[in-house]
Amino acid sequence: MVKNRKKLVLATDYSGIFDNRMVIITGMSRSGTSILGKIVGSMEGAIYIFEPVIMRLLPAMAKTGHMDFGSASQLLKGILFEDYYLQSLHGRNVNFKESDNSFIGNYQDIAAVKERWVKYERREGVLEDIYKGKYTFLMKINEIHPLLPLLGKMFKGLRVIHIIRNCNAVISSSMKRGWYTDEFLNRNMTQWMRAGAPKAPWFVPKEDIIKFREWNRETRIAYAWRLLGKMAIDYGRGRDNYLEIKYEDLVRDPSRVASSCERFLNSKKTKITARHIKAVKEHVVTRHSDTTINIDSKERPYFERFMKELGYL
Repeated sequence: MVKNRKKLVLATDYSGIFDNRMVIITGMSRSGTSILGKIVGSMEGAIYIFEPVIMRLLPAMAKTGHMDFGSASQLLKGILFEDYYLQSLHGRNVNFKESDNSFIGNYQDIAAVKERWVKYERREGVLEDIYKGKYTFLMKINEIHPLLPLLGKMFKGLRVIHIIRNCNAVISSSMKRGWYTDEFLNRNMTQWMRAGAPKAPWFVPKEDIIKFREWNRETRIAYAWRLLGKMAIDYGRGRDNYLEIKYEDLVRDPSRVASSCERFLNSKKTKITARHIKAVKEHVVTRHSDTTINIDSKERPYFERFMKELGYL
């Protein structure tokens, strides 16, 4: 079977579909990725999907050597297009539940979605408009930082929007959600995990696994925030296809942040975008206390150093 694998090819040129059309919005969970996704995902020509977990699973298999790069790349593109983006363009399998962040009305005019039911009777019509450059594919997926270099190789011309938030707020908000407990790590984290008690995310280096398991929740969150944040910043350094945004800038002046995203994507705001900007302006930001004292004394200096680098201390 392995010998014959190279003789198999996909009829659809998925690389041609995604080349220079793929945008990823990422950040640590509780950093404002959802509202940023609503703003960016509602711009002209954007076809947006919300947290496709397959993005955390398949690329990590290639990153860790459990699957060859070529197979993982083609399989990922095929799944993303056929089961996500194509369905959205056809108006199938979209979420009409208004209370959800993935509600289709957060990103596209419902009337326009219904018009596509008629316009795109067949797959060929969708492909024709894609090749004409009518659409850009966007997604919001958190904690994808370790995979950005690999994804950059999979998706030619990949653009990345990375949002960062003060870690004290991330810790406080994550604690309220019940995240990073032993039970959360063992049962509820949507990542490949390193076996053990408790399990640890696959991207935690081997030399830090024992410490990670022994740490309290605040330290685990602070460590993940620092580790992942550095990975994204290192990836983006010197790249014109990387845009870094501070959560604090987003809530202080969402119009200005939206304009920077417009330029980055070469797109334009829509009426839906304006609605999301208005909602951010009216939002009362929750105040969070300083959690530094609860971070393990050996991890704290690294945490504080990164906080200073980002201007939070």
